[in-house]
Amino acid sequence: MIKLWYPSSVVWTNPKGREGSRNILQGANKVKRPCRSIESLGSDGFARRCDRLEHGISTPSQGGANQDRPALVAFGSALGRPIQSLSRRPRIAAAGSGAKEIQRLQRGDRAFSGSRVERDSDRVRRRPLLDSRLRRGRIMGKSYPTVSAEYKKAVEKCKRKLRGLIAEKKCAPLMLRIAWHSAGTFDVKTKTGGPFGTMKHAEELGHEANNGLDIAVRLLQPIKDQFPTITYADFYQLAGVVAVEITGGPEVPFHPGREDKPKPPPEGRLPDATKGSDHLRQVFSVQMGLSDQDIVALSGGHTLGRCHKERSGFEGPWTANPLIFDNSYFKELLSGEKEGLLQLPSDKALLADPVFRPLVEKYAADEDAFFGDYAEAHLKLSELGFAEA
Repeated sequence: MIKLWYPSSVVWTNPKGREGSRNILQGANKVKRPCRSIESLGSDGFARRCDRLEHGISTPSQGGANQDRPALVAFGSALGRPIQSLSRRPRIAAAGSGAKEIQRLQRGDRAFSGSRVERDSDRVRRRPLLDSRLRRGRIMGKSYPTVSAEYKKAVEKCKRKLRGLIAEKKCAPLMLRIAWHSAGTFDVKTKTGGPFGTMKHAEELGHEANNGLDIAVRLLQPIKDQFPTITYADFYQLAGVVAVEITGGPEVPFHPGREDKPKPPPEGRLPDATKGSDHLRQVFSVQMGLSDQDIVALSGGHTLGRCHKERSGFEGPWTANPLIFDNSYFKELLSGEKEGLLQLPSDKALLADPVFRPLVEKYAADEDAFFGDYAEAHLKLSELGFAEA
């Protein structure tokens, strides 16, 4: 008898032996639920023990460690993550760390296995950074809406169009800015504002902090006209995700399904570049619900673009190459002011704050760490008020 253990926590019994099991494997692959382990089992008792192990219930070894060890290895492998520590243990106590680990996995806290990493040379080191955080359950509390296959297809086509536009117009910084400013108006207390397409309205474009974003709206509108089914809420956030990707930054996951809201938020919710760390925490932490780490990671987005005197009162880029997404913002910040490069008062505040500065130093020294934390922070910002469980 052959039994196959699936990540869906179902034990399949196949009386036709290994030949029949190949058919089940092929079917599993078609629905992207690959079975990673086939164990030849002689009794239903083994399957019952697997079922109990799945729920973290203590079970006797019934045959010694050598017999139970394959069950645990198969279980971890089926979840896309070998559980080495469990594979050495013949028993799992309900209150033990192994049981808690299985319970977290069973709840779906570890959303991606990381085994389907894109093999693109520029992204192979970046995708797992965020995936590992998703697996550790750091981005939770979301219940994403179901969208149609047609909508998903439209999003993929739209993404290709956005890549072409951003590459041609060299407007990645502007696209990132419209995404950020659309999302950054969210208020956790009133549940108003946020990434819900209101930037298209003249009222919100007229806010002082949004000077120049009318250019972004005009550049994007011809593409939006090609995809009338996509909401403006999804569209503007997708533009920000593509802007980071096309300039060499990390891949930020995108979940469609935001709805457009009719009323823009009141003016005054976006951060003021002339103020310090207390103001940053008031806006990002108290108002939006983000963390200190998110504040510093998102500040690293200043690696793209420049300020314009007529829009913000400041002039110049933060880095020597404002069209490349990397960790040079943090390096320049630590190296001090230089002629031709900009450091805003809100940038300098990161160095003066005892919590922010160690993160600046960490990101300056380790670009991979910055990319992982940035992708996490960008995802959280782009989904403020969206898909709340």
